[in-house]
Amino acid sequence: MVRSITSDEHFKSVISGPAVVAVEFRNPKDASSRTMVKIG
Repeated sequence: MVRSITSDEHFKSVISGPAVVAVEFRNPKDASSRTMVKIG
């Protein structure tokens, strides 16, 4: 599941970078998760 979610997040970030950034600013928890995923 983690790998699938990571793929989805990466795909979304590639498709819509600005939108993902806006979502990260709106949802601190999501931002933390995505940051951890990017680092990992």
